[in-house]
Amino acid sequence: MIRRTNLTEADPKRPPVAWLASIELSSDIVESGKERGIGVTWLNHSSILRADWDSLKRIDRIGIDGTLLQLLLRSHGIRVRRTSADMCIPQVLKSVPHARIALIGGSPGVAKRAGLRLNNVVCVSDGYEELENILNFPNVLTVSPPDIIVLGLGAGLQDRVLVQLRALVPAAIVITAGGWLDQLAGSEQYFPPWVHAIRLGWLLRLLREPRRLIRRYTIEAYQATQKSPLLVSRLQSISTDEYKELGIRGHGADFEAQG
Repeated sequence: MIRRTNLTEADPKRPPVAWLASIELSSDIVESGKERGIGVTWLNHSSILRADWDSLKRIDRIGIDGTLLQLLLRSHGIRVRRTSADMCIPQVLKSVPHARIALIGGSPGVAKRAGLRLNNVVCVSDGYEELENILNFPNVLTVSPPDIIVLGLGAGLQDRVLVQLRALVPAAIVITAGGWLDQLAGSEQYFPPWVHAIRLGWLLRLLREPRRLIRRYTIEAYQATQKSPLLVSRLQSISTDEYKELGIRGHGADFEAQG
């Protein structure tokens, strides 16, 4: 039986700043997506080390997720409000309750389990052989296109796939999810609302998934700090001033012209 999850929402009495920014970004995603589709991704201090810069130049919105990257940008004079996939995606789905949804990513079975917590999921695929089949034979997406495609793939790869799917399903909202699919597959409320308010999401994830995340919050944090001048320079080269409060890139050039 498919049932709708009570996806994590902000405490309306005292919403954290990141929630307010994410709600604003979510509204922008929905409204812009209605007009001509949209592609959205995020960067944090870990994913930026493996970023596919050619793909990022072709993505409509790039948000900044994670306090460390936000602070590194601030140290170079760039103030960006923090948002994240796990806060934005539930808001987008809530805003378009009858949207047809495709979930792509994770190890075998993850997307299927996550799909059981949502309504109107029309396509699920893991991030391995099933993803390869979709890219080689995309009829499953193009014959009856979904309205929203959620991609939970690794850094770099998910942005390359996002660009491919934007070309295949140009009217869809295509949004990267980081680890959100894994979180949704395992728990309806991975992050309690208070976690975002005190910016300890990274610590909770580290405690829950130490083997997978210890490198991210030690070695990669150090690497991002040391390489921050180069990384910031690259971000500045693809940024747009009109969107810098909510993210490093927005309202980009016409996607079809870029293709």
